[in-house]
Amino acid sequence: GVEMATPALVERLSDARARTVASRAVPQILESLRISGSRARELTPELNGIIAEIDDARVGVPSDGDGSLAIELGVTGTPVINRAFGRSTQHNQIKSIVISMIALLILGATMFRSLRLGFIAILPAGLTLLVNFGIMGWANMPLDPGTCMVAALSLGIGIDYAIHFLWRRRWRGLSLKETAQMVGPAILFNAVQVATGFGVMILADTVPLSRFGILVTVAMVVAAVATFSVLPIFESKDNDVANPKPKPA
Repeated sequence: GVEMATPALVERLSDARARTVASRAVPQILESLRISGSRARELTPELNGIIAEIDDARVGVPSDGDGSLAIELGVTGTPVINRAFGRSTQHNQIKSIVISMIALLILGATMFRSLRLGFIAILPAGLTLLVNFGIMGWANMPLDPGTCMVAALSLGIGIDYAIHFLWRRRWRGLSLKETAQMVGPAILFNAVQVATGFGVMILADTVPLSRFGILVTVAMVVAAVATFSVLPIFESKDNDVANPKPKPA
């Protein structure tokens, strides 16, 4: 019991001693500065606090010497942690996006046996990513773990719809109109369902969850729209379908 109580007692006694020293020193300071009356009463509480802090041994102000004091200042605590966390998040976000885009390009080029089609396949994902980051900048949304996850989801959603569209067109040898008629409803309903599911999070009281719901909802809509608007622009220039299989009867 004594061991547990001693630190608290020492702190209490130290604070009491500091207040006592301050109460004795402040009148002498005011008198030496020729401050009295209402002005002295106004300054007394502030001076009491200052003197009490100076008397605290943890401050480490020397009591002797030539009067000069070399002080080295540094920022620590929460501000430093937040700054380091922000820099780490930004660095990891850029690195993950670059690696993901390269991996998706290789995947698309391998699947369709065409580097050009690989680039076309990642266009909806890239557009979705740009729109999301644009909304974040416009709405002053910070780059935190929640918003960072949206970037990965945007890439996955965009490439998913694009591959579904291009694979059906190439494998079946369909025209753009026929492809849109065949896969359009599936992509549209999937985008609406997932966007509705994540859209519920917009109503959350927790701000990060609400932001996450907004960005994922936007990502689903943009990815679906880009699949049916961006892909046909580039695909229309390539009317040759490599080794199309005969259409089923």
